[in-house]
Amino acid sequence: MKKKVSIALGSGGARGIAHIGVLEVLEKNGFVIDEISGSSIGAIIGALYASGVSVGILTTIAVGISLHKVMELFDFTRPKNGGIVKGELIEEFLEMLLPVKKFKDLKIKFSCTATDLETGKPVVFNKGDLIPAIRASISIPGFFVPYKYKSRLYIDGGVTNPVPVDLLKKRNFKIAVVVDDYSLITKFLKARNTLEEKIKDMLNERFYPVLKFFHRDRLDGEKLNFLNVMTATIDIMRLELAKFKVENTDADLVIQPDVKSIGLLAFHEGGKSYKKGIEAADSAVNNLKL
Repeated sequence: MKKKVSIALGSGGARGIAHIGVLEVLEKNGFVIDEISGSSIGAIIGALYASGVSVGILTTIAVGISLHKVMELFDFTRPKNGGIVKGELIEEFLEMLLPVKKFKDLKIKFSCTATDLETGKPVVFNKGDLIPAIRASISIPGFFVPYKYKSRLYIDGGVTNPVPVDLLKKRNFKIAVVVDDYSLITKFLKARNTLEEKIKDMLNERFYPVLKFFHRDRLDGEKLNFLNVMTATIDIMRLELAKFKVENTDADLVIQPDVKSIGLLAFHEGGKSYKKGIEAADSAVNNLKL
């Protein structure tokens, strides 16, 4: 018997490739997803799946991303523009991958969230053009240039709604997939050293090794710190939001892959993230009684 479910795919950068593994397990166990919401990386994967792109193709794409390919998708610009990556190449990549370009043409009901930079409020996209909605949702502050669309500036949906279960409207069994455990932020907040040392330690642990490889001579230390501090600030905001939304969500099932060892920008570790998604979903489904 087919079991209809709705699913919210959370934010978390490269860790979100685990969403693909979760979707694969749900399919194999007879679940039919007829509504999806997504934030940031969850918006990308959610839109692709809702448009009819199979789990097999999604896996091939994600697992095949190399460091070189990641570099090709990052069109660097000056930090004075509000970020170091313009995001135009990501839009072109999405244009190539998505078989449909409008919400109304999707095979599965889909919505995603971004954050209005001026008001600080979450914004829901569920109609019109898909690619601008996704581009708005993935705009990590300090990394991507804020996305201007219809006279508004948008940043990452994960800032205000990292696990958008509240966007799911159908009366289905609701699943939330959380791909960021915020453990490094927890360490940061509990540390007893000075604020400057806390920031330096956390940034070096989480971001510097990856960004140093990506940017090499493109970024000097001051600009690199700007990016890291911006990202850390958003992570702290997401920590509080995610704790509230996950602990108080109306989701019937929360799946949380163990992807804490995968960096925010480590998309070249897609295979590892994907497998973690499979492991978490297998465990959750095996323990589930509908």
